[in-house]
Amino acid sequence: MNAYTHYKALGLDPSAPASVIKAAYKALALVYHPDKTLHLEPNQRAAYASTFRSIQTAYDVLSNPALKDAYDRKLNRETQLSRSSTPSSTSTSTCTTRTPAILLAHFQAEKAKRDEQDATLDLPGLRLTLSIWRDLAQERAKLGDPHGVHHCTHMIREYEEKLALREKEHEDWLAKMASPKTAVPRKTAAGKPATTSTLNSIKEAKRANERTNAKKAAAAEKRAQEQARHAELRAKEKARKEEVKKAEAEKKAADVRREKEKVRKLAAEKEEAEKARIAKARAKAAPKVVKTEKTKEAPRMEEEKTTVVKRDSLCGWCGDVHASVGEWKRCGLRAKEEEEMDELSFFKT
Repeated sequence: MNAYTHYKALGLDPSAPASVIKAAYKALALVYHPDKTLHLEPNQRAAYASTFRSIQTAYDVLSNPALKDAYDRKLNRETQLSRSSTPSSTSTSTCTTRTPAILLAHFQAEKAKRDEQDATLDLPGLRLTLSIWRDLAQERAKLGDPHGVHHCTHMIREYEEKLALREKEHEDWLAKMASPKTAVPRKTAAGKPATTSTLNSIKEAKRANERTNAKKAAAAEKRAQEQARHAELRAKEKARKEEVKKAEAEKKAADVRREKEKVRKLAAEKEEAEKARIAKARAKAAPKVVKTEKTKEAPRMEEEKTTVVKRDSLCGWCGDVHASVGEWKRCGLRAKEEEEMDELSFFKT
């Protein structure tokens, strides 16, 4: 088996999944990519570029499932060939015990499994597998392994046949895709009169073409009518929606006007209530006015229209009129204090 493999180029194990292969490639690209080595010397940049080419080649193969399967099969075959070139005593004794029928069945099963796996490969995958077997045959020839060269030659012939068959299938598919779907009518030879069957077929083809054109025209007219009807319905629906929107806008405007009028009335009522409250408060805080009556004591006083105060409304202490009961009481207290002071001054004298 060769010392260099794509797995070793990426520093991975052959059982590594696709996510690990991608992560390893990104990590190595950050170190060996030519854009990352601009600061190095020319010889170092050349070495890094060579390493990056190997890394890129390894990632191109291992990131493609079909190419990876082919490459893994190549590694397995190389391992088997390297083991068969240096057989041990145990393997020799084991191989001698196998009968030709058992070996034939084993090889047929291996070929069937290989054919099933190769059926999933595309043309580039088959070409890559064929190139791998050719390289392997050259390596076996350099190592002087005739059995390995014979096996590689057999595999090369097998994959050449598979590749040729696949290319033929691809060409047939392209030719089928490029060919017209309807057969082109054959032209009659010059000078040879057309037969009745040919004329009938031409007339039938013309009638069929006319019927097809008539159907297409009728279908186009029907589509135009349907489109016009749909356009009219859409215009009516649009007008109806516009009317609904206009009615809703007018209703909203009327609601707004009513709300504004209601707010204005409430503000006016509140202002009137506030004025009434202020007037009532001022009336309560204003001093009371004592009303006078005309005296009826003498006829002569009526002629002079002189107003006098009732006798019972005059203060007995000061002879004046008081506005409240509190003033009456205070006036009485002051009169009593004055009397007491007069008595005290009398006794002192």
